[in-house]
Amino acid sequence: MRRGAKPKPTELKKLAGTFERSRAPSGPEPLAPGAIQGPPAHFSARQREIWTETLAHAPRQIWRQADIGMVEGYVLGRSLWETANLEQQKIDAGNPSPLLVVGHRGVVMPSPYLRVIRLAAEMVARFGAELGMSPSARSTLSVDETLPERDKDWASFDALLQKAANRG
Repeated sequence: MRRGAKPKPTELKKLAGTFERSRAPSGPEPLAPGAIQGPPAHFSARQREIWTETLAHAPRQIWRQADIGMVEGYVLGRSLWETANLEQQKIDAGNPSPLLVVGHRGVVMPSPYLRVIRLAAEMVARFGAELGMSPSARSTLSVDETLPERDKDWASFDALLQKAANRG
């Protein structure tokens, strides 16, 4: 089993300003092709909205088609969190004891939505950290904040990035 910190991709080192040519890999690094496109077909309308919002606020240069599963997990976590929160608000609206429900035979217990909210929050935190969406992950990056033009074809730029990554 490998010990120590996980190796950091060269592109992330360049963004962070810590890249040293003397420590660069000798051969080309694997490059995940293709930018992430539209949401998966199995998403609900709200999940598609969250997907679009998430990609609109993401650093364009980092996420690729290979990361789609991580982005899906993040979006599903946010969707679950939102749904459970709305359901909990409905329970709390007519309840003198917020976050508690009266179960079978009058037993007072914590709302079952609290567990869903906690699990969804953990999903968002874990997937978000892996995707560089936590404040600590972002603090290591220095990305050019120029906004791209809407509906611009980025295929030639992606090809240029791939060519540059293969040269080292």
